[in-house]
Amino acid sequence: MGLHFGNLYKLRGIVTYKLSPYEQRAFAGLFKQGIPNVIRRTKDQVLYVLPRESQFFFNTSLLHLCEVWKVLLSPHYFYSFIPPSPSYASPTCVSNISKVRI
Repeated sequence: MGLHFGNLYKLRGIVTYKLSPYEQRAFAGLFKQGIPNVIRRTKDQVLYVLPRESQFFFNTSLLHLCEVWKVLLSPHYFYSFIPPSPSYASPTCVSNISKVRI
């Protein structure tokens, strides 16, 4: 009916190689080949990535700056800010601040 275990089927024309996990060297060539390879790949891709990243950074920082200036220069922001008054502040000073129109 069938062959015994170990002689089940003969594969012809297929070569398989096996390496014991105890014999593998996971970090072989890391410093000699790995780091220069990373540097080379980075140099190859920097001209593709840098213009887009710099444009994104410039646009977002410019938009943020415009929004900050709009808020800071608006009269509502300027007049609505009431500094914290210490306990020894005179009541006239506090009443003058509260009379400011928005």
